[in-house]
Amino acid sequence: MKFIAMADIHAKEFLPHSKADDSRTQYELKPAIRKALGYARTHNIAMLIVAGDFFDNVSLNPTEMEFFNWFCKQAKRCSVTVYCVSGNHEIDEKGNSAIKVLGKNKSCFITPKGKSSLLWAEDGETVIHLVDYCHTLEDFGNCINALQEKVNSLRRIKGKQILVAHQPIEGGLMRKKGKGTKSLGGIPMSWFKKGGILRFYDYQIFGDFHHGQNIVGGKGIYTGSVLQVDFRDEDNDNCFHVFDTNKDKMLIKSINYDSPKFHTIQIKEGEKPDYSYITKRSYIRIMLIGSKKWVKGFNVEVLKSYLVDEYSPTRIMVSEPVVLDKYKEVKKGTVRKTMTDEEIVSEVVKKANNDEIPDKLLYETGIKYLRLARKKAS
Repeated sequence: MKFIAMADIHAKEFLPHSKADDSRTQYELKPAIRKALGYARTHNIAMLIVAGDFFDNVSLNPTEMEFFNWFCKQAKRCSVTVYCVSGNHEIDEKGNSAIKVLGKNKSCFITPKGKSSLLWAEDGETVIHLVDYCHTLEDFGNCINALQEKVNSLRRIKGKQILVAHQPIEGGLMRKKGKGTKSLGGIPMSWFKKGGILRFYDYQIFGDFHHGQNIVGGKGIYTGSVLQVDFRDEDNDNCFHVFDTNKDKMLIKSINYDSPKFHTIQIKEGEKPDYSYITKRSYIRIMLIGSKKWVKGFNVEVLKSYLVDEYSPTRIMVSEPVVLDKYKEVKKGTVRKTMTDEEIVSEVVKKANNDEIPDKLLYETGIKYLRLARKKAS
């Protein structure tokens, strides 16, 4: 049996350019959904898994409800049944879930009954374990144990067991940008190994991290977000995934969406900027990095005009500049001799008082002032 998986659609009230980092519009999201459902129809695939965060909020407005109805109409037209769990954005601690309320009235849209459910897939052999987002690790573990008890009470299962959940995994890569950002908490890796409560599954499909990646030795996947949601998702790959339960390696194909990307252009004093990675119709953020005098004299409007002519961006914004003079304000006592290089650079960046400094810049630029910081610490 073949099926498609995706996650982190984050459908919301798509007000064009409502916020600096939150500018997705329906005309970008709908083509991505059409592409996945169109592929399913063309290849006779009857099942679509959404591993959480279909919506961005627990409470919905008419625009978001309209999008959901449109989604279900497209799925029904393509003869696709959707299996969806609630993600952390759309379910509260009391269990109220936007997606579960709307899904009740849609025969083509299936959500867990309660916190978790055991369902037979379209082939009548594969068992799908659906688990809504759990706010605690203990709660998630209880859901898994309850599902396994149900499995033990059933007739012998011929097909594969697939877990669909929306949880962070310890050590998983939340974002690809720069050096990447690893999760410090979540499901411990020991749960996937011999003796762990997740060892029973033939495959596991997770939502939550927007960076798509293989996990647990190739026996699982973070599908990644349908689209890059904001500038934090820069460099993340965005695609839907095709699986075949009859294959030993179930993941057989990942298909990219041709959608606008988010790009940050770092214009550094004394260096020639690189525009080679900029794509058409993208969201562009310009970040100036240099001395106070250089930043003040830089003509941003000329650069914006050039980018519009060359790349036809959906939007251009200019972030707060990174003024390198501020790094030199590190005072004696801020840095200790016993601190690691990373800790020192982090303190230097904090002194710059600029939350938009990306991780990559922290190492590229902050390290230049490492010796200065050490000198002041002595």
